[in-house]
Amino acid sequence: MKERKFDKSEELHEKAKQTTPGGVHSGARLFKPFSIFMERGEGSKIYDADGNEYIDYLMSYGPNILGHGNKEVNEAVKKQLEKGICFGSPSETSAKIAKKITQLIPCIETVKFSNSGGECVAHVVKIARAYTGKDKVIKFEGGYHGCTEAQVSTHPALSEAGPENSPTVLPNGAGLPKNYVDNYIVLPWNNPGVVEKTIKSHGNEIAAVLTEPILGNTGTIMPEEGYLETLREITQDNDVLLIFDEVITGFRVNLGGAQKLFGITPDLSTFAKAVAGGFPLSGYGGRKDIMEDAILKNGAWVSGTYNANPLSMAAASATLNILERGNGAIYEQMTSFGKKLVEGIEDSADKHGVSVVPQGPGPFFHLWFTDMNKVTNYREAVKHDAEKYHTAWKEFLREGVYYSQGEMENWFLSAAHTKEDIDTSLEAVDNVFGRI
Repeated sequence: MKERKFDKSEELHEKAKQTTPGGVHSGARLFKPFSIFMERGEGSKIYDADGNEYIDYLMSYGPNILGHGNKEVNEAVKKQLEKGICFGSPSETSAKIAKKITQLIPCIETVKFSNSGGECVAHVVKIARAYTGKDKVIKFEGGYHGCTEAQVSTHPALSEAGPENSPTVLPNGAGLPKNYVDNYIVLPWNNPGVVEKTIKSHGNEIAAVLTEPILGNTGTIMPEEGYLETLREITQDNDVLLIFDEVITGFRVNLGGAQKLFGITPDLSTFAKAVAGGFPLSGYGGRKDIMEDAILKNGAWVSGTYNANPLSMAAASATLNILERGNGAIYEQMTSFGKKLVEGIEDSADKHGVSVVPQGPGPFFHLWFTDMNKVTNYREAVKHDAEKYHTAWKEFLREGVYYSQGEMENWFLSAAHTKEDIDTSLEAVDNVFGRI
């Protein structure tokens, strides 16, 4: 095992704290005792300020689905740079990408672009409220939807979270108005009976059910068999809109997102991270009648200076062309490599007596250090061994395997990961589990 030093990262973090609260520009990047400062990425590898090389499974928390520095995407962006960066006007490319999105994502008949996951969630919830004339939204404990809308009960302390089947609606931190929580109903994930009971009791107040089809910010929590189907039936039967937040799963699990993977078509959906291969782009859309009535008839105002900017459109065009090749062959590769990683992790865990449950759809997954057979909701998730997770993270860093220190974050694969990367990673797994 190569000895690694982090002196420059530590120094850079100390300097950054002089001008930036915490020294980082996103809370997810704040590691302890200091954050690792990165300098460059190439393919499946990332290199820090001290020159350490890692196999990267953070992949910028999901966007880098093609790996770092994909040449086709970079060339497309360079060509657009010569033409212009931002016009404040529509472009032919944005119209072409919009059409392609409607062909790929089952529920999206019409679409609008934005820049980040939080933005597109805020817009799509506004669309739902404008269309229905109702204010309340059901979201799920452990579900994360960005720092704009639905900032409630993502990772609440269990001592404050209330009853399991009727959680207390808690704001995600300070700075939100006291009445912010009033328009949300928080329910447990993977419990369709509670959802049905709530909608039947309060359906005349509820605009939509907002959910990730796979919980992706409380580790990875898969829907139980029949759960999403039941959500679809309950919402349809009671005239409540179903929104899939596919910021993580969109274009990551396959070309049509998790809704295509599971065969469930919501009314509205978001997508973000993977769509432009690392460039800032997100979007939202759904049924044509909902989108057009909300925006054109009822007056929902959605706008943004950088929406559908030419650089992100160029990146998305190139990224989607690559993802579509061979009928989505890249997804088969990522799923296969993910399966190999998970099976190898399970084998090493058995060998060394480590209680760990790898869980996810393949192109991304989480390592739960727990004695449970699987994790099905937030309250089970928080019972995992956080200390063991952080110990393992430090050891993986020493082995040259990089992912988030955050105990609720995931491992992300990319099209750039190779068989050699997987084999090397599994050697690291065996070494780490042997030590912890």
